[in-house]
Amino acid sequence: MTKEPCISILGLGLMGASLAMALRKRGYAGRLVAYARKEETRVEALARGIVDEAFSDPAPAVKPASLVVLCAPIRACADLAAGMTPVLQPGTLVTDVGSTKGWMCRQMAGILPPGVFVGSHPIAGSEKQGLQSASADLYAKALTVVASPPDVPEEAVERVTEMWKTAGSRVCRME
Repeated sequence: MTKEPCISILGLGLMGASLAMALRKRGYAGRLVAYARKEETRVEALARGIVDEAFSDPAPAVKPASLVVLCAPIRACADLAAGMTPVLQPGTLVTDVGSTKGWMCRQMAGILPPGVFVGSHPIAGSEKQGLQSASADLYAKALTVVASPPDVPEEAVERVTEMWKTAGSRVCRME
């Protein structure tokens, strides 16, 4: 079970909302905060109890977090990372749900402080999209690849791995 006191999910589409739902279903008791562009997404996520707080700006969603999960399209992640870097607290880790790890790790290395980004690729999904299609079981028994650059401490990789296991995933490591 992950011990993260606060997880921030940036993007409440299929992947992000499913992650929040999966964590709650499996007993995660910490705070879940999120960023979503659309007001109707934020309102629905709060009304359904998917997250504890939802923001229209990523900065306040990231500020209290010990772990941030980028659940936006991969081309949007660099801008999200650049915007959150000034408010990241010491010890906060960042991961993602994108399928492109080498490119993503290179992008994040140029934006985030060293040792902060641990890439993730949950091999899960659906032909559907959006919060309305989210499922607490999307990650159940799915394989999630955790890929970290060499400068990332083992403890950081373990924290990200535990979050995915808490969501129900099986995890394998890759460089």
